[in-house]
Amino acid sequence: MKRFISALLIFGMIFGLVPIIANAAGTNYTAAYQTVKATGIMVGDESGNMNLNANVTRAEFAKMMVAASIYKDTIGEGSNISPFKDVKYTHWAAEYIKTAANAGWFIGFTDGTFRPGNNITIEEAATASIRLLGYTASDLSGSFPYAQLAKFSSLGLKDGISKERGQLITREDCMYLFYNLLTAQTKSGQVYGQTLGYTLNASGEIDYSALVKKNMKGPYVTENASLSLPFAGNMEVYRNGTVSSLNEIMPYDVYYYNSGMRTVWAFSNKVTGTFTNAAPSKTNPSSVTVAGTNYTLGTSSAAYKLSAMGEFAYGDTVTLLLGMDGSVADVISPDKLNATEYGVVISTGSTSYTDNLGLTQTSKSATVICADGIERTYNVTSTYEVGDLLKAVWTNGKLTVSKTSDKGISGKVNDAGTKIGNYALADDVQMIDVTESGIYTVVYPQRLKGASFTSSAFRYYELDENDKIAKIIFDDVTGDAYSYGVVTNAVEVSAGFNISSSYQYIIGGKAGAYQSNTSMLGAEAGPARFAVKNGAVTQIKNLEQITISSIEGTKAVGNGESVTIWGDVQVYIYDNKTYSQTNMSAVLGNDDYTVRGYVDNFGPSLGKLVRVIIAEKK
Repeated sequence: MKRFISALLIFGMIFGLVPIIANAAGTNYTAAYQTVKATGIMVGDESGNMNLNANVTRAEFAKMMVAASIYKDTIGEGSNISPFKDVKYTHWAAEYIKTAANAGWFIGFTDGTFRPGNNITIEEAATASIRLLGYTASDLSGSFPYAQLAKFSSLGLKDGISKERGQLITREDCMYLFYNLLTAQTKSGQVYGQTLGYTLNASGEIDYSALVKKNMKGPYVTENASLSLPFAGNMEVYRNGTVSSLNEIMPYDVYYYNSGMRTVWAFSNKVTGTFTNAAPSKTNPSSVTVAGTNYTLGTSSAAYKLSAMGEFAYGDTVTLLLGMDGSVADVISPDKLNATEYGVVISTGSTSYTDNLGLTQTSKSATVICADGIERTYNVTSTYEVGDLLKAVWTNGKLTVSKTSDKGISGKVNDAGTKIGNYALADDVQMIDVTESGIYTVVYPQRLKGASFTSSAFRYYELDENDKIAKIIFDDVTGDAYSYGVVTNAVEVSAGFNISSSYQYIIGGKAGAYQSNTSMLGAEAGPARFAVKNGAVTQIKNLEQITISSIEGTKAVGNGESVTIWGDVQVYIYDNKTYSQTNMSAVLGNDDYTVRGYVDNFGPSLGKLVRVIIAEKK
């Protein structure tokens, strides 16, 4: 299993750069702005400036219409035919105007001109837009321009636009118009955006994340930290999921770009280890096993390098360059990189593979979870145990693994969640929390606000070149790696040398059982915390009960204290000795229930957190 701290959150990352603004009509400014950029309908000037206050010429509007149509990819280098007598074939918009005219969206003026430099009025834009949706004069009631403006408004195309008859429209008006157009109904009853191949979300809006991916190019690899892009100047750059710059992109990063959005996403996820298998065959591989973990091959280049015709054989040490979805974008020899990784052992075993001579090679292995949230399996010569902190050093393609000592700091996390003590957290800080049994979770800075730590809370931390904390491995400080639920029945027997136990439980609404003839977990019936590893419960700890007199937002209030409710709090109704999972809204303000909260208590570090709420039928 692989987990990535910097999983791509496209919607949140992009929308986070533009303020959420709703105009008088309630149209979302951010959604409109980003959608027309992502589709390439409006791309801005050479510097990426959208110039939303500027008026729009008829030629510019024709180009936008083509970009919002099935003809968006058919415009050629030009022709030797002038579509109108005042639009020479050398005019920059000649092909767009010709396409718009041939499609029937524009018909020009009675004197045979198009007047490409004239600023376009709301009624001209309305007429062209409804024609694009397939409506004709026979579908309108009334005379020009009132009939056209009425249809324009009834289709929702005017949402967000305040201009009236005779007024010129701006680029901002066009932004709203084309955003509305994508979800408007065509004459045949289809959603227009779907006719262009765009998908809709559950709310009937253009699915933004799918839209970004549809127009995203990549993956590509930076061999010398330089990128090959079809645009320059102002752009938005992300690296490992955080705002960055081109200067921070490193050699052998994997990157993607969207020209319409003038945005670049780069990732530095790499895995180095022994190449032991290719499936379904080395002749035509679609996935590989490296360092004991399976990876999907995401490009033909990566597949070729690891195939029977490529440069890497079973038993070779390779470095996989992973793309945004965790698939392999490329493969390089590790002697191109020198790296040091720290991780906590979560399992041990052995690895084996068949080398090129047909001989089976076997060695000890240790699987560790590193601060970047990736599990790595190393071939080792020494014996390690779950919970050991290991240091793995790659130097010129050779691996050295050794046990190392914990390394921690002390200090309080500020209210913004950006510093621990005297050290600032890097923008792309990587943090995980690992328990003694080897289960773990990714930690985000917001989770730590206001907490105070001693060095014993850490297994490892690392500073970057700016003396900011870049990586942290916590020692079971959040409790978030555990599962939470209810022990419904507990039986423990200790008679002389005979020890046995059985527990029935519900976790996340699903029933399960634990039974042992050699041990007891020391749990009683009631809400509890469970250590679950590889699908099996290994530890159970009952939770502390608190009184809840009211719930105010994310706080449970009672007996003079206010305790934060976990975002994934488990809520159960207890009725007739039976637990059934429900949600907060079902029990809040319901006088039929007595509500109790159950907390994990992490003392001075992170305090109490309500993990389970039981609503008992009165």
